[in-house]
Amino acid sequence: MGTNVRRLNGVPAQPEPCGGCGALTVRGRNQEGRFCEACARSRRRAKDRRAAAVRRGAAAAGPRPLLEDVALRDGWRCHLCTQPVDPAMHFQHRDAATLDHLVPVSAGGTDEASNLALAHRGCNSRRGTGGLVQLALI
Repeated sequence: MGTNVRRLNGVPAQPEPCGGCGALTVRGRNQEGRFCEACARSRRRAKDRRAAAVRRGAAAAGPRPLLEDVALRDGWRCHLCTQPVDPAMHFQHRDAATLDHLVPVSAGGTDEASNLALAHRGCNSRRGTGGLVQLALI
């Protein structure tokens, strides 16, 4: 019997499909849902971001559009550099697809599809919360 086997109520935990991505994962002792670490972290960040936006006075909007929906609308092109975005790129790579807020959440922007655009992670990070997009909107 190994010491690193996760147990739930004394029984070795069985891998279950993640509720977010479908990958097999073993639920930890304190996990409520059935999500892998990456999906759980993503869900936590989204929840914290929505709560912070509401605290700042932003209007609570519906669920955030999926990256794939915005990417299809934008033709899989970065709105900042106009270069194509590879959908198969690992999410941490600088050329990976991200959703960019045209009006930042910190400035009262929402998670509505009309305020989101596709961008490379590197382009989005380089621009930060300012840039030419806000100037073009004024």
